[in-house]
Amino acid sequence: MVCRVVVTAGDVPDPSIENVGRPPPAHNDIAGVLGGLDPNLPSSMAALNTDALSPANVVEAGRVAWADVVASHRSDA
Repeated sequence: MVCRVVVTAGDVPDPSIENVGRPPPAHNDIAGVLGGLDPNLPSSMAALNTDALSPANVVEAGRVAWADVVASHRSDA
């Protein structure tokens, strides 16, 4: 799952993180997650780097469908 939130106006509160709830290192497979599971689909990082999920496109479109992200990822490859 990928989500990008673009804030365009208003006050942004100071970030505060007390308990991130991350799994213990022995159970953390972040490399596997970032590498993607299906070679035909973008990983989370690759999805966020597509033109479809660029902040300017998100603001213009308002909502971006997963199919558009996949198409953008494939056209960049």
